[in-house]
Amino acid sequence: MPRSALAYLVEMNEVCQFLLDRTASMQLAEYLQDKTVRLAVERCFITLGEAMKQLQLHHPAIASAFAQKPGIVAFRNVIVHEYWAVDNEDVWSILVSKVPALKTEIELAIQSFQ
Repeated sequence: MPRSALAYLVEMNEVCQFLLDRTASMQLAEYLQDKTVRLAVERCFITLGEAMKQLQLHHPAIASAFAQKPGIVAFRNVIVHEYWAVDNEDVWSILVSKVPALKTEIELAIQSFQ
């Protein structure tokens, strides 16, 4: 049985918050030097992508509200299936340029349940 849409959204929101909190004081150079953080960030992107994929599969009306939906799932697939080719600078760029907007979209979706 699939999880509720709200469960996926809450999980995604928590992951985004972790990403933003953990990297808030970092610059690219620090990120590139910290393998533990890089691996944690990649794991978070895997979780975001899988949650979005499941949201799309089981709750398509809610998933359709996310502008970045195809890219989120595709990025998860790259990290999982082409992990050897992941460019750390690309991961950083996505983290700083897309995650804040995604978090805002997720928070708006969560508010619709209240």
